[in-house]
Amino acid sequence: MLNRIKILGVLILSILLLTNCKKENDQDNTLQQGELVFTSINVTMDKTDDVPCGELIPTHAKVVISGKVYLPQVFILDGNIFTQAIKLDARNKKYVLEEFSLIDEFGVVIRTTPMIGSEYAEFIEDPLPRDIFIIPLETLEMAMEVLCFYPDEYQLYGFQFFEIGELSIRKMNFAGNFCISDPEDYWYSLYGNPGDISVNQKAIFKIKVFRNGDFIKEYDNEDKHNLIEPLVVPYADYVNIMDRFRFELFIYVKVGNDFDYVKFHEWKFFDDESIESGADGIVDFVLGNCNLTTPDLLLPPYFNLPGNLNYRVLTFSNIEAPMRVKLMNIGEGYDIENGIYNAWSADFTDNIYTGVNYSMKALSSLYPKDLPGKWKDNEGKLAACNWLFNHKDDYNSKTNSFQNALWYIFDDVPTSGLALSMANDALMNTKYSPLPGEYAAILYFELGHDKDIRRNVQVTFMMVES
Repeated sequence: MLNRIKILGVLILSILLLTNCKKENDQDNTLQQGELVFTSINVTMDKTDDVPCGELIPTHAKVVISGKVYLPQVFILDGNIFTQAIKLDARNKKYVLEEFSLIDEFGVVIRTTPMIGSEYAEFIEDPLPRDIFIIPLETLEMAMEVLCFYPDEYQLYGFQFFEIGELSIRKMNFAGNFCISDPEDYWYSLYGNPGDISVNQKAIFKIKVFRNGDFIKEYDNEDKHNLIEPLVVPYADYVNIMDRFRFELFIYVKVGNDFDYVKFHEWKFFDDESIESGADGIVDFVLGNCNLTTPDLLLPPYFNLPGNLNYRVLTFSNIEAPMRVKLMNIGEGYDIENGIYNAWSADFTDNIYTGVNYSMKALSSLYPKDLPGKWKDNEGKLAACNWLFNHKDDYNSKTNSFQNALWYIFDDVPTSGLALSMANDALMNTKYSPLPGEYAAILYFELGHDKDIRRNVQVTFMMVES
């Protein structure tokens, strides 16, 4: 695949390493908070020898504290069960623990703590309610005892009512295709062997489900990706709680010479809102440019890019010739390779030096939301940059005109003449998306600095394939 890739040049951007200063007189509200963790949760004792919930695995706890519902994640370590910490205001407040239950991935109660005076309270030492006192900057650990829960016997636990309808189990259907320019690249992967893979391949993917920021479960179609049926993703929505859901889409692709799941998109919604799925009720996506009809989600082409390489400036540019740079230590199997290329500067104020090896990570300009810091908001400028590179031969320009146009786009450096015309034309195309046979920018971010504020960012241009 590498022999089909054309790298035309490298666009250098050096970003100042900024520092954020916090005012000394700003009040830190975390100093007024404490944490509550439920630990050593005892699930061994029960009111009967027949424990139908014994094999059910809890994922969260449902905790009601002074009328407010919390859903901390549950962890099991060395046979001990404990919960994620709950942050509470610690300024002269007393709380009351009104309910503690262990629930499964769908929000169904598996075990619960009985109330004082109930018939089942005799089976534990500390029934509810219980007072809670939070100390600033300290973590309170509360040991709990829970019994297997039988919904039709809710009154025996001391519950005045049990809302069977408080939880709704919903489902969404997903299907997708992956545009593979060379099927041979995916031989002997989960997609199949020689003869099994097409240029318009049914995608292998998984969906990770998060509710209110907590990971719930992931679903994949590895065993059924060649079937017509979509991937069904169930999720539980609390009717009396505003739930915030996030579904993350990971697609099985080549990474170097290996294969792995890579995140490409995420959907966010509340409660019973639905993701756009068209008339068929299936959320369909296409990764690449091989679709005949418009899917619900059209993802830009995928570039197989290295997470670490070296970059060195060999010579600086002049009026007639661009900068010359060298890419080094790129592993096998990626869509870019070691070599010497032309480059242009897009940073008017900062310097980059010859003879210095910079460690970089490569990211695609076609996925700006994956870029660090302010680059997440540079989608329009990156699109303009891609347009100008694909149309620079339309202008009778020399290196200095193209260079000044880039400085104008990225740094607002005043310019005039042909360079200004080129820049203004490019900025009229901030929605530009390269087609197969055109070129897209690949950004390189220097490693070893703050993930949101990086310097010495470079861009190479790579041909887009189907």
